[in-house]
Amino acid sequence: MGSIRQFGSYNLQISVVGTAPATGAVNPTGEVQAGSDNLELGAVEIQVPSGEEVIPAVSGTGPLVKGLRGSGLLTLLVSVTTILNKPPHGVLFARHVIAYYLTLAGIFVAGVLEIGTVLWVTGGARGGGGGGGGRRAFGRVVLWASVVPLTVVSGIGGYNVVVNLLG
Repeated sequence: MGSIRQFGSYNLQISVVGTAPATGAVNPTGEVQAGSDNLELGAVEIQVPSGEEVIPAVSGTGPLVKGLRGSGLLTLLVSVTTILNKPPHGVLFARHVIAYYLTLAGIFVAGVLEIGTVLWVTGGARGGGGGGGGRRAFGRVVLWASVVPLTVVSGIGGYNVVVNLLG
């Protein structure tokens, strides 16, 4: 009881199994238009023409994307909170205010680039241009490199951020 629909060069077969008597209006072709409370989708099968490869939407990038997204957002959060709440301090930044704010601005840009890398990696995995494997490899390099700005910004103002957010 499945129907085959054509989507581009792919045939999609959907089986619909009724779980309750169909209720609703009958359209001019005699088919019953049922509500969403009485239908259950069955198996979905995609027939791919020979010679073509199907790549899942985000195959193998789940942990990579979560790690990049988390690291980027945390870097952005800590850098912005440090800029807004903590004046320059310490041996290195006490007399060099411009260096303090340029360092935090650079770390902010690093966080933005991490988020941009997330969008780029997921775009490649969804078929937004070739090179999905290369994009994932670049994403892994960026994830490992993201430890540096996160560590630096945590050292500059991490304690202050934790106290302000939790206290």
